This record gives sequence, structure tokens and C-alpha cells, in this order.
Amino acid sequence: GDAMAAEPTGASEGAASASASAGADAMDVEGKEGEGKDAGGAEEPNMVLPPVDTAMMNEVVAMGFPEVRVRKALMAGSSNAEAVINWCVDHGEDGDIDDPIPLVAEASGTVGGGGGGGDGTVKSYKCNETGRLFACMADVELYAEKTGRSDFSECTEEKKPRTAEELARDKARLKERIAQKRRERDVEEKEVNKDLEKQRRFMGKEMSKTREQMESEKRARDFRAMKKEKEDAKRERDRLRAELAKDKAERKARGGKLAGRLAAEGYNPAGLSASMAQEDAKAHAAEAAELAAKAVAAGGGNSSATKNDTSFASVEERAEAVDKCIESLMKYKVGGDGGNALKVLNAYTKNLSQKPEEDKFRTIKLDNNAYKSKVATLRGGTRLLQAIGFVKDDDRGVLELSVEDRDLDLITQTHQKVQAAYQQCLKGAEM
Repeated sequence: GDAMAAEPTGASEGAASASASAGADAMDVEGKEGEGKDAGGAEEPNMVLPPVDTAMMNEVVAMGFPEVRVRKALMAGSSNAEAVINWCVDHGEDGDIDDPIPLVAEASGTVGGGGGGGDGTVKSYKCNETGRLFACMADVELYAEKTGRSDFSECTEEKKPRTAEELARDKARLKERIAQKRRERDVEEKEVNKDLEKQRRFMGKEMSKTREQMESEKRARDFRAMKKEKEDAKRERDRLRAELAKDKAERKARGGKLAGRLAAEGYNPAGLSASMAQEDAKAHAAEAAELAAKAVAAGGGNSSATKNDTSFASVEERAEAVDKCIESLMKYKVGGDGGNALKVLNAYTKNLSQKPEEDKFRTIKLDNNAYKSKVATLRGGTRLLQAIGFVKDDDRGVLELSVEDRDLDLITQTHQKVQAAYQQCLKGAEM
């Protein structure tokens, strides 16, 4: 009994020893596998081109398209051969279309085809209705879209590569499709160019119309200007004819003599007829003599005691004389002579009233062109200046206003009256 008990014990020890030995072997295997993994992890990754559908790429490349372009089309998301071809055609003129594709690290599990290579590996797809094989799912989708079929299954049978005749036929078909696409693009470009040409012609016509309208408006302006010039010339001829008629009448009345003068600036009649001017001059001389007599009687002197050709006993008389002078000047309407005289006198009185501190405005030269041609020749012109204080000095050839004889209030009132009369003349000329 003891021997029988000892045998199981020994067997048990042997089993334990075998188990320990097997555990050690297993540990050695795991250790070796771990070492292999660590060593494999330390290796540098293998750089490859980005993975694409190789079967589809080879199919399109066999039609004559460059591999780099086909790869880029597949990387851009083209899901079938037609999409790849369309992408290559659309991007064929890009500047970087033939640039190399950057390499990427090879992903784990890419080598070996993913199915282990056994008999159960899916190598194609089959249409159960027609029995046609397809190399990839993209071809299945394209076929289903074109035919409307939906009964497909996976197949372990490898699709045979197409023959040279099939490739040539598909290549010719694709070339025709590309040519058709280019023809459609040409037709579209022709339509666009046609629209642009229509637009260009329309704009040209519009510009031509605008140019003709501008030229028409310019001709109208030129015609109006020429018409106005002719009308002005006619009015001037009529005025000269009227002056000549007055001169003839005056010559006839004066026995062939004419009181008008021909100065350096040309023919410049007094404005009124010569006979009327003669009468005005006589009336002016009589009035001046009467005023001088009054001054002598008031001052106890004689009329030769002053350089001025007339005297005024008071400011009221001066203001009254100013009113009469303005009334006399406004009678000269032929040729606007009265208005021209009032314009010059307005400038004189304005400077005196607004700039009394400047001495240059207190002296008027007798040979000044504006005074000589527009003021001195008309009755009331020089007399108005004398009424506000100017004294004529023939020796010096000037009209001078002394500071002692200057009355700023009278000068200001005179300026306002002269300005109002001048504005009235302007309105009369416009009418």
C-alpha cells in the first residue's frame, strides 16, 4: 500500500516539473516575441505613395493618361474611371499637374491584400442578373447607375484583364468623349463670345448715339452764339444809324457843323443830340453863375475868389445839386452813356465813403481816361463831384477834395443815390 501511494506522488511531481518546464518555454517564446516587436518598433517607417485603387489606376493609365495625373485624380476623390478622366481633362492645364506626389509613411496591414490570400478572398463583384464581373465597387456603382440594376454579390473569381482590342475600343471611346467635351466647351465659348460681341456692339451704338447727341448740342450752342452775335451786330448797326441820323439832323440845324468830337478811342457822341447838349451846357453855365452870385452875396466876396467854377452856400444846396446831376445823367440813354457815367461816379463815391483814410481817392486826374470819356463829357458829371467838395485845379490838371471841404455824411448819401440810379439804369437796359 505504501508503494502504491508513492507512485502517484512521484507522478504528481513529474507533472509539476513538466508544467514548470512548459511555463518556462512559454515565457521564453513571449520574451522572444516581445524582443521582435521592440526591434520592429525601432525601425524607421517605409515611405510610399498614398494608397489608391490600383486596378482602376492601371485601367485608366492603359488608356493613355499619365500615372501621376491619374493618382492625383483618385486622391481627389474620383470614384470611377469616368470621374478620373473628367478630372484629368479639367485639370490638364494646371501648372502643377505633373509635379511629383509627396510620399507618406506606409500604414500597417497594407501589405498582403487584407484577406489573407485564401480561397475565401473577395477578388471581384458580380452582377447576379447578367453575370458580369467588376474589379471594384466604383465600377459596380457606375454600372448600377447606368443600367438601374441592383442585384450584386461578392465573388472570389478574379476579373480577367481586358484584351488589347477591348482597351483600344475603350480608349477610342474615351477619346471621342473627350473630343465631344471639348466640342461642347467650344460651343459654349462661342455662345459666350457671341453674347460679348452683342454687348460690345450695343455699347458701341450707345456711345455713337451719345457722341451724336453731344455734337448736336454743340452745333445748337454754336448756332445760338452765332445768332446772338449777329443780333448784337445788327443792334450796333441800328444804333450807329440812329447816331448818324442825329448827326445829319444836327448838321442841317447848325449849317453843316457838328458839335461831336472824334477822340483817340473812336467816335463817341455825347449821347443826347448835339443841339440838346448845347442847350444843357448853357443851362449849366447859367445855373453855375446863379449859384456863384448867391455865394458872393452871402460871403461878401466876388465870384473870382475861388478856383471852383461854382459855390454852394449850404449842405442842403449841395444835396439838391447832387439830385439834379443824377437826374441829368440818367437822361443819357443812347449807348448807355448815362449808366457808364454813374458806374464811374459810383466807384469814386464808394472809395471815398468806405476808405476815407486813403488820400489817393481824393484826387482825380483830368486826363484820366474813365473820367475824360465817361464823366466830363456829360452834363452833371463834373458838377456832381464839385457838389460833394471837389475843386478843379486847371494848373495841376486835377480835381481835388481837401480834408477841410470833405463831408463824409454827404459823400455817403451821394454814394447811395448814385448806386441806386446805376442799378435802375441796369434794369432799364435789360428790359
